[in-house]
Amino acid sequence: MPLNCLMYGYGESLFRKGGFSFKKFMNGPMIASVIALVLCIFNIKLPYVLAQTCTYVGNVTTPLSMIIHDGNWCWVSQNGC
Repeated sequence: MPLNCLMYGYGESLFRKGGFSFKKFMNGPMIASVIALVLCIFNIKLPYVLAQTCTYVGNVTTPLSMIIHDGNWCWVSQNGC
C-alpha cells in the first residue's frame, strides 16, 4: 500500500510541471487504494452483486491484458516498428 501511494501519487507528480499538489495527488488509483484500505480496516462486506462483479473483473484482468498486449505486439510486428 505505501508503494502504491508513493508511485501513483508522489511519483506521478514528479513528472508534471508545477510540482506537488494534493488535488493532483488524489488521482484514480489513489482513490481506489484509499477505498480499499477503508474497506479492509473496517471489515466492510460489499453486497453480493458488487462483490461478485469485482471478482469477475479481477478474474478477467490478466487474460484481457495478455490479449491486448499480444494484439499490440502483432500490430508492431506487421508494421515493422
